[in-house]
Amino acid sequence: MHKPHKNYMVLRYLRYFMAAAEHLNLTRAAADLGIAQPPFSQQLRKLEELLGVALFERLPRGLKLTSAGEAFGADIHKMMELVDRASTRARHAGQGLHGTINVGFCHSTVFLRPLAEMIRHYRNAWPGVELDPSEAGTPELVSQVRNGRLDAAVIRLPYGDLQGLQVHPILSEPMLIASLPDGREATAPRDTLARLADQPLILFSRSAGPDLHDSLVEACRISGFEPQLTQSSSHIASALNLVAGGFGWAIVPESIADLHRGLIDYQPLRQPPLQTTVALIHEEGAPPAVGNLARAIEQGSRG
Repeated sequence: MHKPHKNYMVLRYLRYFMAAAEHLNLTRAAADLGIAQPPFSQQLRKLEELLGVALFERLPRGLKLTSAGEAFGADIHKMMELVDRASTRARHAGQGLHGTINVGFCHSTVFLRPLAEMIRHYRNAWPGVELDPSEAGTPELVSQVRNGRLDAAVIRLPYGDLQGLQVHPILSEPMLIASLPDGREATAPRDTLARLADQPLILFSRSAGPDLHDSLVEACRISGFEPQLTQSSSHIASALNLVAGGFGWAIVPESIADLHRGLIDYQPLRQPPLQTTVALIHEEGAPPAVGNLARAIEQGSRG
């Protein structure tokens, strides 16, 4: 493997050659590079010694490329374009201007219109960055962020162990009661959780979101009843299919209330007012492009 300082020396020789080939005058070429003419001439001769061939004819009024110099210059010009392009790409990647971000989304967040608008704002602000999306449950997303398979993920809170991860809250949304319009009437008011006391309940499966599942069960107990957990689902769309099929009632985020509208009745919860928070997570020290994504989403969440 070439040592970095040797690679730097080679690039310097090549830039000297390009300047000399462009100006065909040692004084002007040296001035263009911002160096004195004598050391510039010495470096050109060292390059010719390394190659074992003369690249220039030294004339009284300037330089002339030899046939070897013309052949060398044709290839070096292409190579220097690649070097300049690589240097620009490296700088842009270091600033988060280029690259690819692998972003995971938990199943229930794909319906969030405000999140889609924030992502679009980021794409407009950083057009050189590609987003490679995937979808999974929150536990799997957290694991993939920790092991480096994902650069970032959008999850629902609460979630237990996020130690060592950066957490950027995006938005909070209320939870609704989803039921069939002609479902059995409950004795409690329609906007209370106690309305579910005598109803079969469909919740997110605990494997898909243990903390959210447990918080909803605990909310039922605080409201004075033990929930009748007849079904569970790791996908919000599947849970609503079960509701539409008459298998039970569900507690769901407001953002999915357009699904099966007409088949399903959505009622707000005010006693107690349950909410869930959507957040972006990533490892500390994530690439600059991820930091730019987090800032863009945070700015979007503030309006």
